Amino acid sequence: VATWLANSIVNRGLDVFMSELEDETGSSLDEIAMAYVVTRDSFALLGLWSAVESLGMDVPSDIQIAMLNEARNTLVRGTRWFVAHGAGAISLRETVARFRPAIATIMGDLEQLLAREQAINLDGTVAGYVEAGTERDLARSVAGLPHLLSACDIVTVAQSLGRNDDSSMLRVARVYFALDARLNLAWLRSQIQRAPITSRWDRMALSALEDDLAEALRELTAAALAAGIDSNDTESAGEQVAQWSHRSLTNVDRYRALLEEIEMAERPDLAMLNVAVGVVGKLLPRTVVAKV
Repeated sequence: VATWLANSIVNRGLDVFMSELEDETGSSLDEIAMAYVVTRDSFALLGLWSAVESLGMDVPSDIQIAMLNEARNTLVRGTRWFVAHGAGAISLRETVARFRPAIATIMGDLEQLLAREQAINLDGTVAGYVEAGTERDLARSVAGLPHLLSACDIVTVAQSLGRNDDSSMLRVARVYFALDARLNLAWLRSQIQRAPITSRWDRMALSALEDDLAEALRELTAAALAAGIDSNDTESAGEQVAQWSHRSLTNVDRYRALLEEIEMAERPDLAMLNVAVGVVGKLLPRTVVAKV
């Protein structure tokens, strides 16, 4: 098993990443390998890889490579997520059983959970893959990959609040995505992911910023839910989140001004991103923060 797993990691081009993550987190290679398998199985990536690798000449090679790179990036980010959340310390079977069905529920209803602009972007990505010759179900699966980390955070928030049934999980997801859209966090997240890395310190700092941003969004989601924000409709969820944000959050104007400044910068640097993420973490008054 160990040899097969090592070969799988090397074949996916993740051997360097494993060493980087060991350096970054202090986790053992065994723990990182466990997180790799949990990610692969919780995200159902084996079938997706097989489907992409089986595409014929009708789909241009650059599109197929882009799909595989998207899957690889998702696997990398997912492995880091599960390492950070202690996947190495618990049973592989238990962790996959906890996450895979819930993630599948969220991903299956994704279009009905995302805020309007997010859903439009998803549809556009699907259409691009379909136009290139990809079967629609596979195009949809690949287009949804960037949302899998969000699904992990949604499951974490929902389960921490005892909202374990599918209906409750989807309600949590609507609030989460409404907050993400309201605060333009996807754009800030993309700036962190695109920031130049010139040293291992840059890499570790940027990874920490992604973690901090994700934690802030989990806390905001839990606080909004605790305040009674709840809807089975994305438009209503967005309206409720807008009202709650105006009523309950602090320094929102400063945060939006910082985003505008970052957007105007030719190449946002680590310091700018660090300040912006720090402000997101302070939008919620500390008296109502609940760790999730």
